[in-house]
Amino acid sequence: MTLRELTLMADGRMKHDWSIASQHMALLANVNRAAGSRPGTARDFDPHAAAQPKVGVEILRTVFCGGGA
Repeated sequence: MTLRELTLMADGRMKHDWSIASQHMALLANVNRAAGSRPGTARDFDPHAAAQPKVGVEILRTVFCGGGA
């Protein structure tokens, strides 16, 4: 087994462990949150989760409708 394979395995294990831990943190935060606050998700607590970019309607209209109104 090469060093690269070991590194990829360790990285995958770390991401998996953070996925489980973030689920537990989200559950704990949601149990103890105030009544009017928004619920947290596991993505909020996972440092390895990629942030989803926010795309405006104009860009989506351009891409899917051919650019016009």
